[in-house]
Amino acid sequence: MVFNAIVNIGFLVPFFIVLGNDIAKAKDDSTSTAVEIIAGMGPNTDGGIPHVSLWNADGKRMGQAMPKKGAKLAKGASTMDSDKTAIHVKDNLNSGGQPEYILLTTVDDDALCITQVTVSGHGIEWTWMGDINWQCGGDWYPSTAKSGNDNWQPKCAWIDANHSDNLRYIAISMHMPDFNPDKGLIDEYNDHPDNLCHSKARFMQWGELAVNPGFNAIPPMFSPALQYNDDGSDKDFDALFKPGWKDKRDDALNAPGNYTADMNGKIAQPGHVVISDYNAHSAEEVCGSESSRGPSFVSMRENVYCDMESKTHYPLCSTTVTGNCFDVDEMHLLGEPRKHARDLSARNVQKRYVTSERWTPEQ
Repeated sequence: MVFNAIVNIGFLVPFFIVLGNDIAKAKDDSTSTAVEIIAGMGPNTDGGIPHVSLWNADGKRMGQAMPKKGAKLAKGASTMDSDKTAIHVKDNLNSGGQPEYILLTTVDDDALCITQVTVSGHGIEWTWMGDINWQCGGDWYPSTAKSGNDNWQPKCAWIDANHSDNLRYIAISMHMPDFNPDKGLIDEYNDHPDNLCHSKARFMQWGELAVNPGFNAIPPMFSPALQYNDDGSDKDFDALFKPGWKDKRDDALNAPGNYTADMNGKIAQPGHVVISDYNAHSAEEVCGSESSRGPSFVSMRENVYCDMESKTHYPLCSTTVTGNCFDVDEMHLLGEPRKHARDLSARNVQKRYVTSERWTPEQ
């Protein structure tokens, strides 16, 4: 797994939050933390807003925020767009310090695909991108939601309470300081990907939680706190994999299951296909990933179609490619031409899509 392109783009573009009126009139940022969650822009990427818990570097819980009943986040929307969805975690436990650890737990059977999480307050601002979830084998799908001044389009990360459509994870936890733009840390992740994906206290995907929906759940945490070199890289690699603080009740439940129940087709949408004109999107990448979840996908840049039911990719049909290809105009997957005595041009339709959507960059 190579992190050069994605991690550099994802980490080197800081996302500065524009604090709206709801934050300004909320609380002093020395006693409150704003948590911004941005939904992916794609089919059914909207969903229920998760429960949020925060801890400081010493493992002391700083506070938590439960979403309002039925609170939803629209496609491409930010929780900071409205007073109804804004998340402010008040430090009501007088724990002090900065909010280094975060646990996001879905409490809704309406799956949400998260493209970005930003934690700001107590003198800090840290951002996590959905690309990390993809790099570490989590459930994901392409998104057109943009982040940063160069309009990077992070992938979005699925979380779902009832594991519909084979979505495996109910929660994700992160050590937010470890997703910063320091070159030393980026180089470390490229050279030692396990330092990112297999350090449970750094980043973890949860299949289940013993304490549901997470009010009292505690993710793994570093003990003692990590030490970093001047370039941002870790001083002690062994420290990344020590048990540290953790909730023993959840220890046996954090692995993902092979969920097949409640396959309602909402996420997969078998009769739907997404056609993207964005250069950043790759149908071959979608098909080549065991953890991609969503409808079939076409990259016009690659001239490639991905059949998400079989995770098989095909070229687009053209004047020179007439068989085993995808016809974008007719939304058909075609087999080899049928050889009839009277009609040598007859084509064998293998799969037919009834709906589609086109993702086109703004001019």
